[in-house]
Amino acid sequence: MSALPAPCELLRSGALLAPALLRAASVAVLRRPVHRGRPAHRDAVAAVHLELVTLAEDHAVITWYTGVPGTDDGLGRMIPAVTEGEVVYGTSPRRLNRTAGEDRPTAYHQVELTDLEPGQTYYYQARSRGVAAAPTPLHLVRGNAVGTVAHGLGTRGGPYCFTTPQPPPGRHLLTIALCNDLHLGETTAGLVGRLPLMRGVSQESGLAPYPEIMSRAMVEEARRRGADLLLAAGDISAGGAPRDLTEARRILDGFGAHGRDYFVVRGNHDRAALGTRAASVASNFRGSGAS
Repeated sequence: MSALPAPCELLRSGALLAPALLRAASVAVLRRPVHRGRPAHRDAVAAVHLELVTLAEDHAVITWYTGVPGTDDGLGRMIPAVTEGEVVYGTSPRRLNRTAGEDRPTAYHQVELTDLEPGQTYYYQARSRGVAAAPTPLHLVRGNAVGTVAHGLGTRGGPYCFTTPQPPPGRHLLTIALCNDLHLGETTAGLVGRLPLMRGVSQESGLAPYPEIMSRAMVEEARRRGADLLLAAGDISAGGAPRDLTEARRILDGFGAHGRDYFVVRGNHDRAALGTRAASVASNFRGSGAS
């Protein structure tokens, strides 16, 4: 019984979460399918959370998620539907004559459009099994998600559009990759403000901890994209434990030499909790200048 949250904690959680829960409930009612009891077809997919996550003068990265309609993974999200994904695009909304795809089927789609022209407006539509991806609810925020202009907003599948920026003046000097919040040692993601009802999400049994997987993938991508320098800007660990900072050093060393190819600064999570053995970032990354 001692593991159960106290009544005051439950009341505090309820008070803090009530607005979000009410909003989620209202959205669920509005989006509830008419034939709620009818099982989804085994080949049916829903493509959602479309976002334009990267935009540069010559390339763009578009992401979305595919799930099984009518399902719930226990966290209010559809069960992942592993399938192919592609983006069709062009310089006219009536002529999407270029296609970019993925290397393998997945539920978490990421497609990069390359060889784009600076200062050009492109129209695009993301698809999985022929289903057009619907934008994230945040698509009306200026400058993020679906595009940089309003074309296509208000529709379910677009096409949407973006305009590539002009390159900055001057010559290219170097490329810096920036990362933060690696959180080595963390075992549960999604914990919010120590609320007892927010249990978070943990890695599946038998798999490597997700901070290690994601950190190694970050280093690999930074090298693949030709970054000259890597800056790890805080929260290298989840709590300043020596083993976690040692593992972070091992992973970041995969990019190059510390103090020459990559640099590290300390974040608030890199301070150990009271009563535990502390290990400073500076002691694990000699020469970083972190205190």
